[in-house]
Amino acid sequence: MYTFLLTLLILDAIVLAIAVLLQSGKGGGLAASFGGASSSSDSLIGSRQAGNLLTKASWWCGGIFLGLAFILQMMSS
Repeated sequence: MYTFLLTLLILDAIVLAIAVLLQSGKGGGLAASFGGASSSSDSLIGSRQAGNLLTKASWWCGGIFLGLAFILQMMSS
């Protein structure tokens, strides 16, 4: 069971890395949120709606990664 969950964790990490790397950059970074550049609707606290498939995939894969890592940590101790 441990080996199966570890394999799932590795596969999820690969899918997560691919999903994050394929996303287009939002531009500006943290400086745009605090007035360093002209901030658009993609601000940190603004009303940006996460809609595309890669964004949803990265959130889901990140959650699954954290869950699997926690379960594996509990199993190893």
